[in-house]
Amino acid sequence: MTIVNKFKIEALSNLDIVDCSIISQTIYQFLKMLNFEYPGFKKWYWSLFSSKGSLKNEREILFCRNNNEIIAVSILKYLQDEKKICTFRVKKSYQGQGIGHLLMEESFEYLNTDKPLITLHKTKEYEFRSLFKYYNFEKQQSLKGYYSFFSTELCYNGVLPEKRIIMPGSFDVKGIKRSLEKFVREHMNRFDNLDVLLENFVTNYFRENRAVDYCHYV
Repeated sequence: MTIVNKFKIEALSNLDIVDCSIISQTIYQFLKMLNFEYPGFKKWYWSLFSSKGSLKNEREILFCRNNNEIIAVSILKYLQDEKKICTFRVKKSYQGQGIGHLLMEESFEYLNTDKPLITLHKTKEYEFRSLFKYYNFEKQQSLKGYYSFFSTELCYNGVLPEKRIIMPGSFDVKGIKRSLEKFVREHMNRFDNLDVLLENFVTNYFRENRAVDYCHYV
């Protein structure tokens, strides 16, 4: 447990089962917008926990909170041959206060390496550029359409396994138009620019129309 000013980094595995259940729900609410970048994120997130609600052995979730507000999260995977930061987020209004560096270094300590595999959506690259440069992270892979259609995933300090996607055989143009109009009405204020909005629409449209993704989230 480390303190930056009034904030501290905590580990979810250190909590009792009741507190773990409560905080895991709060952490999910903090991260739920990732469902737009990564179809299936919700299912993947809850797969990190056992049927009793505790974290699985190879997982850890480090988090920082201000009172009851979650302001930073790092989801980790520790295996003998895979040490990965799966998700890393600091709330925008708390960035620039050293929390990201502290959370990264606590992640290093848990994973026992200062060069863990970490991937991110290309649209987030500018947010992580200075942090990755500080720790000399090396970009090793750029994958189009890996976690969502027509998006690009960047890999640092390692590579992701290959995957394949089966696309739907036919498309309903009028249905796509109606879906796009509905998506824009509901979500146009949630994204930084039109390109990101359209990318997320396409991803969600194909997911809802049963494009089959053979890559399991890791």
